[in-house]
Amino acid sequence: MPIPLTLHSDRLFPAEPAQRALCRALYATVKDLPIVSPHGHTDPRWYADNEPFSNASALFITPDHYVFRMLYSQGIRLEDLGIPRRDGSRAEQDPRKIWRPFAAHYHAFRGTPTRIWLDHAFHEVFGIRERARTPRQDPRERLERPGGDCVSTGSGGRSRVRRVLRQRHAPG
Repeated sequence: MPIPLTLHSDRLFPAEPAQRALCRALYATVKDLPIVSPHGHTDPRWYADNEPFSNASALFITPDHYVFRMLYSQGIRLEDLGIPRRDGSRAEQDPRKIWRPFAAHYHAFRGTPTRIWLDHAFHEVFGIRERARTPRQDPRERLERPGGDCVSTGSGGRSRVRRVLRQRHAPG
């Protein structure tokens, strides 16, 4: 079942009612104005050229050091995210292969300003109304890894797990 992507209109405002009311009033006067910022994470050529992006990875992952550094902190190699290597060796170019670890580790952005920005961009700019779902990992893959967890899924899964564990840990 899809998980809705919803944004509360007061998500960045104080909880105190009078302050929140003032923030709402101030925000209403500027919310539709363009943002002019000397500290941007976008290449000015994007606006000058006004060309469509070829893929989402080129927009959200590769150019944003907050995104790729978070993923790196989760054990994802920079070259797997399409970040060019200093030595000139090839970094990943397939946008789907770049996007998959981002989607799989999206939870790591919870509570960060980056997550606020990403959710806003997905919801308000691109009209996305449900959270991305990542393919579930095959439980057999987890069992085949050293130190794999004991998991079961669906009907008959538990007996299959027991059988695999017995085979794995059988003497000799």
